[in-house]
Amino acid sequence: MDDKTKKICDLLTLIVVCFTFVPLFLINVEHQLGIFIIFLLLFCSLLIRSFFVGERFLNQYNWEKPLLFLEFFLVTVIVLLDRSTLSQILYYILIADAVLFYNLRFSLPYTALIIVSFSLSFYIRGYYEDWSQLLLGGLVNSLSFIFVFLLFYMLRHQIEQRNLIVRTRDEIEHKNKQLQKAFNSLEEMAILRERNRIAREVHDTIGHTLTTVLMGLEACRRLLDADSEETGERLAMVQDQVRKGLQELQDSIRKINERGDIIDMESAVEELLNETRRQTGVDSHKEISTFSPLNSQVKKIMLRVLQEGITNAIKHGECTELEVRIDEDEDYIYLLLQDNGRGESEIEYGFGLNSMEERIGELGGELSVSSTKGEGFELLVKLPLEGNKNEKH
Repeated sequence: MDDKTKKICDLLTLIVVCFTFVPLFLINVEHQLGIFIIFLLLFCSLLIRSFFVGERFLNQYNWEKPLLFLEFFLVTVIVLLDRSTLSQILYYILIADAVLFYNLRFSLPYTALIIVSFSLSFYIRGYYEDWSQLLLGGLVNSLSFIFVFLLFYMLRHQIEQRNLIVRTRDEIEHKNKQLQKAFNSLEEMAILRERNRIAREVHDTIGHTLTTVLMGLEACRRLLDADSEETGERLAMVQDQVRKGLQELQDSIRKINERGDIIDMESAVEELLNETRRQTGVDSHKEISTFSPLNSQVKKIMLRVLQEGITNAIKHGECTELEVRIDEDEDYIYLLLQDNGRGESEIEYGFGLNSMEERIGELGGELSVSSTKGEGFELLVKLPLEGNKNEKH
């Protein structure tokens, strides 16, 4: 249980104890002084255990459970002095405290001790004439204590589940941000790799040609006055070198255009899945069998949809395994993402999928999401190859 919830429960405990004290003090006129002193000790013990002494100090010296047994003893004395049954509320408070903040190995015996103590206190005060009445009365009274025990045990379970959901949501949000950063980093790495490749290609082809041209012009300058015929031949050679360099430059640009974009689709998908596995532990499998060149916009949209689908599968579907397939036929390219998450019978598109659906629609494509309860989600993107080619050329 988180500190904030514990502090709220401790504060409510003190308030209930104070409200219980007032009628008990007024009803038991002959024992008012004793009840006042015991209530004061009980209140101080609760206050010390809850607020004035740090949890680290209590755990270090193992004071928490001894204080709980001290409170049990004080409440038992109040029950013996009480002419009414109002003091039973104090036992309820102790049971709630034990159930909410301690494990079953402690809270169960502690509750059983309270039931026995309460029944014996009634016997001591003469409420029961013999042991048969004691057993019957104890059984009846124990039902209320068992009800309180179960009530607060379910409350504790709900609080723990809520805290678990909050922690899981925060972890998923953190991992989602890390995945977004990793995806952006992958794009930057792809750009850098392509820049280096282009730089090497320019250096190896055009750089060599321009160096040759420069040397030829230098020779022509020296021969300009000495031998006009040789100068003309040299200029013709330089002209040929310039034409060759221009042709190589055009070839390099054509090759870059044929690549469609600096992002290599298969490598980007592989790196995105590897980063997802590293950040979240979710396993993945991919199968890519497409050979048509894709333009920049199509690649980016497919990667963004894949990223959004993976995020939703982990965040909402709580999946442990992903499968990615990219395939094509004569007219369309397909992206299929499947997960083994919990699935939903009804699907609601969030902002991310709605925006992706609009962008895919602008390219003449379709986005569909299907799911069955307990069988995960299936996300399918369908984009026309013809539109991709037209845009490219």
